Amino acid sequence: MGASEEERERRKTRVKAARERLGLTEEGAARLLRVSKTTWVRWESGEFWAPELSLKLLPYLARAECPPPCSFLTKKFDGAKMAAHIPTCTKCQLMINYLAVIAKQSSLRK
Repeated sequence: MGASEEERERRKTRVKAARERLGLTEEGAARLLRVSKTTWVRWESGEFWAPELSLKLLPYLARAECPPPCSFLTKKFDGAKMAAHIPTCTKCQLMINYLAVIAKQSSLRK
């Protein structure tokens, strides 16, 4: 079952506002997130959900600024604890996704 018209309008407003606050075109926002322009247009039309993490990541990508991790990542490295922590921490997920996008951009330039 598709989203209600009210829900589609909320989606549209949220995505378009995220892009316009940064002065980006649809193509520019899509390029920063490494998604197709078609994907962005579908998010902005309310046809599909835009991942919340992507919308939070957009301003950091636009400023070329890595989001700060939470204080957990400033402690001594413990792989098992970190693996358990990251799925529950939005700040860490945001930082890791930023690094993944930047790494993808770098590998495409080579």
